[in-house]
Amino acid sequence: MQTAQPNTKDKENKILLFTLTLGVFAIISSSLGIMGLVPIIALKFSISSTKAAHIVSYFAFVVMLFAPLTPLICEKIKPKPLMLLILSLFCISAFGSIFASSFEILLFFRLLPAFLHPVYIALALSLAAHSSKDKKQSARAISFVFMGMSMGMVLGVSIATFLGSHFSFEWAMGFFFALNLLCFCTTFFFVKPLSLAQSSSFKAQISILSKPLLWISVLAVFVCVAAIYGFYSFLSDFLHNSAGFDFGFISFALFVYGLFSVLGNFLAGKVLSYEKMTSFALAFLMMGLYFLLFLGEKHSALMIFILALLGVLSGMANNLTQFLISSPFEKAKELTNGLFVSFSNLGISFGVFVCGLFIEYFSLDLLVFVPMILLGFFCVILFVRIFIQKV
Repeated sequence: MQTAQPNTKDKENKILLFTLTLGVFAIISSSLGIMGLVPIIALKFSISSTKAAHIVSYFAFVVMLFAPLTPLICEKIKPKPLMLLILSLFCISAFGSIFASSFEILLFFRLLPAFLHPVYIALALSLAAHSSKDKKQSARAISFVFMGMSMGMVLGVSIATFLGSHFSFEWAMGFFFALNLLCFCTTFFFVKPLSLAQSSSFKAQISILSKPLLWISVLAVFVCVAAIYGFYSFLSDFLHNSAGFDFGFISFALFVYGLFSVLGNFLAGKVLSYEKMTSFALAFLMMGLYFLLFLGEKHSALMIFILALLGVLSGMANNLTQFLISSPFEKAKELTNGLFVSFSNLGISFGVFVCGLFIEYFSLDLLVFVPMILLGFFCVILFVRIFIQKV
């Protein structure tokens, strides 16, 4: 009888962790999976690729506006009903998108759940962090949630691209609907009523906003995410219109990128203790790979190899950027998680804007130089952050 309670608790934690990972995968797939459909949306509604990309940047902008405070505001609501509410909104969003007759209607349905998107991500990270008192177990739980995030960011895109190119745009939206419905049912039937451990007061968490280290960390996240996902928003367009590959190859390439990003997610947990060294190494390696992408864009095997390596590094970057914000402020997890979600999405929005502007005034063929320049700025910011930590 003495071992029954710990075993039951472990089983409940495993179910919760699986549900959170699946939920994050569904949420991120639904919100960012549409990146791979940008050229298809442009064709479907007879608009430019730049305008079609607004479906990504506008969503990210709404998330950015609500992310810092909505996790704190919703903190008093029980986690399970809050998760069910958010997943139901994503179900409605995906279902409505299937029948959208114009780009404006599609945009409305896509933005519908955006204001609660950061609440689910921050809640998942907080529940994972509090799932164990042991720091190693807690870090492992967070890495699983990030695995769902990585798979959503990239595998969700490749699956949606495959369905959209081989079947129709409606099939891709149907995938998002089925995925969120599955998560809703899993949460409803298998997750027991939850409560979060008592966190620091609202006032105590807000007080960290006066810390220069927080804002330089936020800026580092913003620039790094802008570099990676700004370019990634146009990767399918780059592969199709610049490198000349068909959508079958593109969906496979995005799948490889996503698969290896999950590997990067696992590797990140082993190197986060070497945060400073890892950050610089990651930035310089990615700059080199973007340049190789430019040189080898006509060679399919080389492209797959480069994208696999970029996938590993992007998966590591997901964990690293969150660690840059959260690690110095352990007692303000809700706020730092909210800021991470907010400025990650602001970075995506800014990256999409800059890349779209670059394509419009320069060339899609040279787009790889945008993330290279942004990653150069990221390295400068890291130097400043190290100086602030020492002061």
